[in-house]
Amino acid sequence: MPVADITRHGDVLTFLRLNRDSRAFSTDQWFFVHIPKTAGSSLREEIANVIQPDLNIEVNYRALDPQDWFKDFDRKISERLREVTSSENFPFYRFFSGHLKYQDIAQHSAFDSVRLITMLRAPMDRLKSDYRYQISEDNPLHASVKEKYPTFQEFYRDPVNHNIIYKYLCRDYDRDVTETIKFVEDRFTFVGVQEMYPISIRLLFALFGMRAQPQLRLRESASRPESEALKRSVDEIAEADSEEIVGLNSLDFRLYDYFREKLSEQTNDIWPLFDRNVIFQKMIGMA
Repeated sequence: MPVADITRHGDVLTFLRLNRDSRAFSTDQWFFVHIPKTAGSSLREEIANVIQPDLNIEVNYRALDPQDWFKDFDRKISERLREVTSSENFPFYRFFSGHLKYQDIAQHSAFDSVRLITMLRAPMDRLKSDYRYQISEDNPLHASVKEKYPTFQEFYRDPVNHNIIYKYLCRDYDRDVTETIKFVEDRFTFVGVQEMYPISIRLLFALFGMRAQPQLRLRESASRPESEALKRSVDEIAEADSEEIVGLNSLDFRLYDYFREKLSEQTNDIWPLFDRNVIFQKMIGMA
């Protein structure tokens, strides 16, 4: 049936069901492994705008135990994952996302064939941004975090905050970083880099058969008077203690450097493919 379904009969749902593209809602299942403070909220929204139904797997942060939020989060996110994978709606979701480590996802066979994507960010910048967010009023647990970490120095020295990128992507934390890089290359469909966000977005959306340019920027730093003072303080500590920070997060730096270098090597070949959208013609074998 044509547009008459809506113009004559006013039945919006029937119109959408009968006239949708035959491939709509028929994509693979994708899972965005959202490493904190990597422009992930922006990327998640970009993808959710074009792949539906989607589900962001999360917990109620306000209900976490303020004295032991790390363990409480791990417990509750595991419970949430079990709920999602056992739901009768699970097969209908096309796009999942969340602050979930690969090790969490791998515990559920329902995700065995899901296509994984993630976004990386320069480890030093990610770590600084993470601290600023954790003690800001945007974080429901900011008071507890600020009490535990009065300065950036206490934050970056706590082992729970070391190598966060690596912890999110590795199959086994005790494996050599070279093995983990190979694992990520083999298991993940796409790894983007925040510092190369425009080209990362174009490449990712080409996999969906779509042309796209970055549109969204979410959760920018709050423009509060104390924000600039905090940023200066964090930057000063990071600069003075940079060698120590790099040493404590060496796995993150090695992993990030590898994928950024590999994406950078392809830049000169990638951009011409997007000229006049020739990439899509070549992807399906057109001359």
